[in-house]
Amino acid sequence: MPLSAHRLFVDALGRLPQRVLWKQDGVQNLTDIPSNIRLYNWLPQQDLLGHPKIKVFITHGGLLSMFETVYHAVPIISIPVFCDHDSNAAKAELDGYAKKLDLQYLTSDKLYKAIKEVINEPKYKLQVKNRQVLLRDQKETPLERAIYWTEYVMRHKGAYHLLSPAKDLNFFQYYMLDVAVTFLIILLTIYALITYMVRLSFKWLIDYVQSKRMDNLIDKSSNLLKRSTKLIDRSSSTKKKKL
Repeated sequence: MPLSAHRLFVDALGRLPQRVLWKQDGVQNLTDIPSNIRLYNWLPQQDLLGHPKIKVFITHGGLLSMFETVYHAVPIISIPVFCDHDSNAAKAELDGYAKKLDLQYLTSDKLYKAIKEVINEPKYKLQVKNRQVLLRDQKETPLERAIYWTEYVMRHKGAYHLLSPAKDLNFFQYYMLDVAVTFLIILLTIYALITYMVRLSFKWLIDYVQSKRMDNLIDKSSNLLKRSTKLIDRSSSTKKKKL
């Protein structure tokens, strides 16, 4: 984490009356940490989320962390970083159990206010409890499901009928690179044809305009020559009369 971002979090979290558990690498190099903040290189996330005194969980919005947090009915403050984080945070905020913050425009005041809001507003806890009920309402526990499918594979000697056909595809087929190359060639061919037709049209237009200009120039020269010839003829006639 950059030093500026670290200082931002320290300023916001240091103002809270609650104790803060913070997982961050390289904690031995950090100083000036408020007394209510405890820094650790590693923490047992599941155990902490299951503790009844946990008020809020601040996360980047990874899918696994979101599921674990909902499972233990803990409200969330999500600060997306990349990939699916933004969509996960947006969905959680839409469902009413999370507050999404934009990392680019984040300040210590915004973070502090968001934490206070999520802790003090009952709606966040209520909504995450509703989501917890939906998540936990399953026909069997995860352990029972794992046991069933392990025994299923053993009963059916590997359960090859469930294997994906993709296992027999090579690298190019699996990622459809052959199809992508074909479409790329088609697109490049269309682009080349359009470019050729446009250039041909412009060339024809330029030749046409130049031809018209040349014709007009020839016509003007011809008319000028005719007028000059007439003037010469008149001049010759006048001289003959005088003589």
